[in-house]
Amino acid sequence: MPGEGKTKPRVVIDTNVFVSGLTFKGQPREVLDLAWKGEIEVYISPFILKELTGTLKKDFGWSNEQIRHTIQMKPIKVLGCQRLNAVNQLRRDF
Repeated sequence: MPGEGKTKPRVVIDTNVFVSGLTFKGQPREVLDLAWKGEIEVYISPFILKELTGTLKKDFGWSNEQIRHTIQMKPIKVLGCQRLNAVNQLRRDF
């Protein structure tokens, strides 16, 4: 099968891409769709995770549960946290 054995592209997504992809259509949404389909590996830093959480809560009124559910749709690796699932990081922070 074509592409078998190939590693997935690894992508670091910043807060702006996450917020745009979650709230609007376009290329940021396409990037998130690739992540949710498992076609790319997504990494974020603890700082980005905290900033994203704060932005979604403050500017868009999201609850912690909404944020957890959205990130849980496809595991996101948090850099510098021994490759923990982002949901585990959120549980520690909140």
